[in-house]
Amino acid sequence: MIGSSGIIKPLLEQSSIISKRFVTQRFVTQPSSSKHVLVPFASRQEVLQDVNQEIQVDTGRLFAIIQVSSKQFKVTAEDLIQFNAHIAADVGDRIVLQKVLLVGGDNFTVIGKPLVSPEVVRVEATVLEKTHSEKKILFRFRRRKNYKKYKEMWANQTILRINTIEMNPVLS
Repeated sequence: MIGSSGIIKPLLEQSSIISKRFVTQRFVTQPSSSKHVLVPFASRQEVLQDVNQEIQVDTGRLFAIIQVSSKQFKVTAEDLIQFNAHIAADVGDRIVLQKVLLVGGDNFTVIGKPLVSPEVVRVEATVLEKTHSEKKILFRFRRRKNYKKYKEMWANQTILRINTIEMNPVLS
């Protein structure tokens, strides 16, 4: 950002939200002179320690992005999700969702590459209902050709309630 004096302000002076320890290393050049400003950066271990402490103290309301039936959902505890597929569990069964892409709280976010490890996060859900969607009518015809095709179709649907999202402070 160019200030009133015409020089570029370093990243840390622009925002008080960004902590000095979480900014990656970068050089900001000033057009009026050949000075370089070095912004301090945090090592990986420092970031992991800080996130582990945040998890132990108070995470607030955790959220997660999960993948079920080739679709991604952002969920928190006590959410309902509905998707077009039947799963192997029966109604009333508690299941653990394995495909967690991302989990976060108020002050941190853990992104999986591609998935977050099951040792780190556990998302439990209950199967509330396995049903069919409303009827869809597929009707084709061609005028003056005596061509008519009529078909009725229902999609399988499952409704899950997310019971808990638990996170262990064992990031490494």
